[in-house]
Amino acid sequence: MKVLAGDIGGTNARLAVVSEGRILFERWYPARDFPDFETVMGRFASEWGRPLPDLGCLAVAGAVQDNRVRATNLPWTIDGDELASRFGLSALRLANDFEAAAAGVLALAPEDLVQLGGGPPEPDRPKAVLGPGTGLGQAILVPCRGRYEVVPTEGGHADFAPPDAEAAGLLAALADRYGHVSVERVLSGPGLVETYRYFFRAAEEAGVPPLRDPAEISRAGMEGSDPTARRALDLFRRVLAAEAGNLALRCLAGGGVYLAGGIAPKILPVLREPAFRRAFEAKGRMAGLLARIPVFVVVHPAVGLVGAARLAAAGPEQAPARAETA
Repeated sequence: MKVLAGDIGGTNARLAVVSEGRILFERWYPARDFPDFETVMGRFASEWGRPLPDLGCLAVAGAVQDNRVRATNLPWTIDGDELASRFGLSALRLANDFEAAAAGVLALAPEDLVQLGGGPPEPDRPKAVLGPGTGLGQAILVPCRGRYEVVPTEGGHADFAPPDAEAAGLLAALADRYGHVSVERVLSGPGLVETYRYFFRAAEEAGVPPLRDPAEISRAGMEGSDPTARRALDLFRRVLAAEAGNLALRCLAGGGVYLAGGIAPKILPVLREPAFRRAFEAKGRMAGLLARIPVFVVVHPAVGLVGAARLAAAGPEQAPARAETA
């Protein structure tokens, strides 16, 4: 069965026609080049050149209510029912982007995951899924009657809790600038830039030009060519590890913690260093519990699209999930 699947982030809108897990036709669109999502979908339908599949699911960064969502990092409001009527679909489901990512995690093969320590995942135990990109997504997979149910969250907008004194200094600086500081304010591409700027002040006084792009900062940090970038990347890693540990504790994620999103695979060499596990497990009396929980980096390039396709195939009400995944 063919379905329409979409993964709508703050940077790109990715649409595909998928059949039984195989992508038949796919397009990427720079989201900010379009005034609204209906225009994006119209472009995709025109390029597909035939009727769109009967069922679809769009994974969108934002809180979905009544099959409608205001995108968190875009000036778009997307209504699934209106789009279904406009483009001739029987049903077009909207899902939080990390609801789809979590559904996609259940379909991954072992080669789509890189384990960062811990023991084997325990069967029939909750799984935590999170990941920084343009924002920070979080979701939980809960075992229920031999399958997993996806619990979407907006945990990225919860308060940032600094894990150490250096991060506390960053929090104070961001609070002066923004007031409320969410964990997404730090754990995201823009957050990495904010962290770099925080550490850059001394270098800026010396007249050194700053880096402005998160990809540049990540690359310079991993290469060691810019000490300020490396310092920012090290703090980013500690905060990501601490937040992953927080989410693992909140749901007792014996089934594992899965780092998805656009940034984690790109900084995999840094995440493989022992400092990540140290920060993940640094939870006082709970350190022993976290030492057993495996962390996986999702290296599949389209986990959100895979998950959206699974949600679409299940229909507007149910999400498919298997309990036998790693």
